[in-house]
Amino acid sequence: MTRWTRRTTMIIAYLIDPDLRRVEIVEVEAKDPLKRARALIGADGLDHGLISDMRDSIWVDENGLLNGKPVCAFKLPVQRDPYAGKAIIIGTGKRGEAQSPYIPLEIIRRDIEWLGLIVPAVDWVEEPTGVRAVVTYSREKEAKQ
Repeated sequence: MTRWTRRTTMIIAYLIDPDLRRVEIVEVEAKDPLKRARALIGADGLDHGLISDMRDSIWVDENGLLNGKPVCAFKLPVQRDPYAGKAIIIGTGKRGEAQSPYIPLEIIRRDIEWLGLIVPAVDWVEEPTGVRAVVTYSREKEAKQ
């Protein structure tokens, strides 16, 4: 869905808030969706990954898992690693332009797994094809014991 305003075109995105265990619709500017994404997520640097064959991407704080601090997190079935902190899902058109996500909001709400407060740890494994991150985590209660 696209909404035209006097000066800019707005598109729908999905904001995931693991602190509140909520997924909601937000509007972002089609020309610069990451500006609002940074503000909503609360991070200057973002990282992203594809979550559907229709080019929907999830954007997260690039340091969310790396700092080792307790953080509320969630998982989606498209990836085995957790996502730390708030995230936003934005769609991408065939020409690379931002658009509303193709995947329905109801599917995200149905498939999300809320992890609560976790303490992440990232190890880097060198493989013939390059280096990859291996993410493990403990629950906050387990970490305090």
